[in-house]
Amino acid sequence: MALAAILAAGAANACSLGIPDRKLQQEITSYYNADAVFLARLQAPREVPYDDGHEFAMLVADYELIEAFRGTLPARGSVATENRQRAGRHGVPPNSCTGWLLSAGSGEQVAVVFARKGDGRYPYFINAQSTQHDPSQAGSRQQLQRLRLYRTFEESP
Repeated sequence: MALAAILAAGAANACSLGIPDRKLQQEITSYYNADAVFLARLQAPREVPYDDGHEFAMLVADYELIEAFRGTLPARGSVATENRQRAGRHGVPPNSCTGWLLSAGSGEQVAVVFARKGDGRYPYFINAQSTQHDPSQAGSRQQLQRLRLYRTFEESP
């Protein structure tokens, strides 16, 4: 039991978003390290139990694309993350930084998704920079403006 607590603490530290005053730097790094960055309406996630290809139970949410900032995405698809609320097949807690945006029991949401390409079963894995989008919040609107700028800079020769 003590070992599981130590492993969970290590996983939390490894997936932290870092120093708060470096959020912009982290956002830029996450943008350029992601295979896809997009604004989407995510449906309530469903749990997919353990299988031969994955050590952990997964949460999968279907999305409807609102705006793509990086990558070429279909108008509809799915994103996945490890279910951080369930221990892995051998009792070890999930330790990846695939993201905290989805959780069991969460409902539909609009989100800015930073993702890496997945495997055949899961097209995209969410990373830790992904966040809910609230258009009434100035910070959310400003983030979309920055992402549009990153896209413009990336597309410039």
